[in-house]
Amino acid sequence: MALNIQNPPTEMTPQETKIANYLSTLGLRWESQRQVGKYFVDFWIAEIGTVIEADGVYGHFAQKDKERNEFLLKNGVDYVLHITTENSKEIHNDIDMFLIDLASERA
Repeated sequence: MALNIQNPPTEMTPQETKIANYLSTLGLRWESQRQVGKYFVDFWIAEIGTVIEADGVYGHFAQKDKERNEFLLKNGVDYVLHITTENSKEIHNDIDMFLIDLASERA
């Protein structure tokens, strides 16, 4: 059975740009539009095994996200973080809280 693989977007959305800038500020190395199986993820941070999805203010479809997350978590991804805001402070807070939780989990 052939996989239906779409080409990744070539330009970042404003939300993705804010996430990328903040990840860089934190000193995290990331790849955008990385392919994992049949999916393209918005951000892949290899050093912490994490995918960040920029879902926008409306989010995505819950069932499709669930299926995608399950696939990712079975195929080399340790964590999936969905960002559903375009506000820079809230983006920073979401990422900071995730990293704090991750650090305490790994301690």
